[in-house]
Amino acid sequence: MPPIDLDMKLPPDLFLLRSQGIALNLKYRYTPPPYVDDSRLNVSLNNRFLQAFPLKPYESNKLQVLHIPLIQGLSSTDEEVMIPAFQLDGNNKLRFDFDFVSNIGASTTDVCRTMTPVKHEAVIDGDSTIDFSGYRHYLAMPALKTFAQSGFPFSRMADLSETLVVMPENPTAEQLTLLFNVLGQMGASIGYPALGVELTAKPDAKQHADKDLLVLSSIPKDLDARNQPEILIEQAKSQLNRPGKNNLELHTVDFDKPSTEPTPQASAVVSSDGPIGAITGFQSPYNEQRSVVALMASGDSGYQLLDEAWRDSGKRAAIAGSVSIVRNSGVNSIRVGETYYVGYLPWWDKLWFKLSAHPVWLAVFAVFSVILVALMLWRGLRAISRRRLNPGEDK
Repeated sequence: MPPIDLDMKLPPDLFLLRSQGIALNLKYRYTPPPYVDDSRLNVSLNNRFLQAFPLKPYESNKLQVLHIPLIQGLSSTDEEVMIPAFQLDGNNKLRFDFDFVSNIGASTTDVCRTMTPVKHEAVIDGDSTIDFSGYRHYLAMPALKTFAQSGFPFSRMADLSETLVVMPENPTAEQLTLLFNVLGQMGASIGYPALGVELTAKPDAKQHADKDLLVLSSIPKDLDARNQPEILIEQAKSQLNRPGKNNLELHTVDFDKPSTEPTPQASAVVSSDGPIGAITGFQSPYNEQRSVVALMASGDSGYQLLDEAWRDSGKRAAIAGSVSIVRNSGVNSIRVGETYYVGYLPWWDKLWFKLSAHPVWLAVFAVFSVILVALMLWRGLRAISRRRLNPGEDK
């Protein structure tokens, strides 16, 4: 019988660093085989084998607890599987493959037996559950890959009700086409239409402080000139609109320096003889927990190029980092600017997260912690011993 596939979409900001495995409470029913044989249920995730469960003749209803491990080194038992380390993506496929053995004929010679194959049936019960409760949400941004794959950060709300689209007062047909296709793709990924989107040509810092911004073209001039998104977008637009070659220049800015024109601290310059477009991400100037994704182009032909790249699944898969440059030759992604984080982690998880990227410092921290605990125990035991030997000292 054909395998049973389950598409499983997860929020990309799900923090799974310290998870020991995700519990899958699996309930299934099947036509029991007449004899004990090698019939089994194979479970895989993203084309990676997880576990196999035997299909026994005297059991037609079965409950199994399967742990989907996220780190390497788990011992192999009936409930846990030892597989190479992997990380769940935003889009995952869980596959249940029921393999039934057909015994036709006899195993001894000179014995004629006729057997009619029985049609096997199997089903995954709707009461099966995967437990993702208790996990925090925390992600390093900008991350255009999550935007291209699942519409994050706008997809935090299914109807995109915390999304503000900033566009010109008189948008072109190419800009509107791009906007509709972007929103349509996000709705298809989420599984719900973008009914809660707000549109404006003049965003207000107070009114829209708790919104993620999707920008087409430039941010209006009335924003503070020191805001990073306006500087980056306006500089990029000025480079895109230069005569001759189309150039895209992006800067990161140091705002601690008191000057009217911030000095670029890092830059990336891209040139193209034809139309050029860019998708770039920033931290929102209104709220440090909010983000801006800007869709920019050198003109109507550039917006057509962006739209074609967005509708092409292969090119959309190449969108990543903080800036993706779209040209006729393809999509190139780069990372410029500083990283910021959205979501919440307690300080101990943040410490573990920082140390996980530096194994040497993690080892030093572990040794220091052991020594500190040992010294505290030693001093405590000495104090207890001194009191027992000299009970009159405390009086």
